[in-house]
Amino acid sequence: MKRLVKRLWQFALAALLAAGTVGCTTITPVYGAGIASDGRIELTGESSATFLFGLLPLGDGDWSVATAAANGGIKRVATVDTKTFNVLGIIVTHTTIVTGDDGAAVQSGGAPSAPRANVMLELAAIDSFQQYTDDISIVNLTHEKKLSIKVSTRTSEEENWTKYGEVRFSNINSSMDLNGSTRKFKSAKQVLLTSSSETPFTVQAIVYDDDLWLYLFPANENPAIDNAVDATSVSGVFKDNVRIVNQTSDADFFVDVYARKTEADAWSQIGVVFVQGKGDGSTVRAVNDNASAWRYFAAVPQTGKQYVYSAEKNHNDLVITMQDK
Repeated sequence: MKRLVKRLWQFALAALLAAGTVGCTTITPVYGAGIASDGRIELTGESSATFLFGLLPLGDGDWSVATAAANGGIKRVATVDTKTFNVLGIIVTHTTIVTGDDGAAVQSGGAPSAPRANVMLELAAIDSFQQYTDDISIVNLTHEKKLSIKVSTRTSEEENWTKYGEVRFSNINSSMDLNGSTRKFKSAKQVLLTSSSETPFTVQAIVYDDDLWLYLFPANENPAIDNAVDATSVSGVFKDNVRIVNQTSDADFFVDVYARKTEADAWSQIGVVFVQGKGDGSTVRAVNDNASAWRYFAAVPQTGKQYVYSAEKNHNDLVITMQDK
């Protein structure tokens, strides 16, 4: 049987080469549930399978509605369309396209409510957004090690949200590229980031090296900062990273790191680290990977305790050490 399929495939390939890339695509509406436009994120999922002579499956394709819905994270199906690409009856690809939503309850304004936290960005408000021409990278600097972020866009406030892509994190201080059309993303007016967690978060959007970077932080609106390190008052050279070293009796906790350029500026979170036992040190992955652009730094441990801080410069890094009082 395998030999027969191989010979048929060789014949089909020869026929295709002789005929050129002649084909046609047909899209057929199958089902429409008429889900109300209630502000939920509109999702799209696809599944496909390819057949030789329309009968013999090539590969492990699956063009079922269930698979398409699962691929798009869809819980409530709104519409189902099928698309058939046919090349001379030799190669036939069937694709199922499903739209719908995730079934989550919504708040007024069109954003999903708890248990999923979300942040909406106005793209026009991002500095130098038009200079973004390459990749979109999302950096997880929250306290959630396992986290999924769905990204949706719309071109006007009257439109439903359309899923653009999704990234999944397995740790903090990690980044993931968001695959998709740059042109499509730049044509949008707003972007919605929806978390798999109910914990609120904030987003800092920065364009550099032609890429758009979206940094996710915990939503700490009023951090309790009782310490500050002036990098210029510490002897040595600082031009690389900030490191946080734990010399306390506590273990396994997050430390949010804030910075500002002058004493008159507000504190901005630039990173987060997770420290383990005594003596453990972690490098802060700063926004723009340019920690030395700031002058003042503050470490805010998430233990609810106060510590004593000291600083030194070592191998071009600024090292901030926490100790018990």
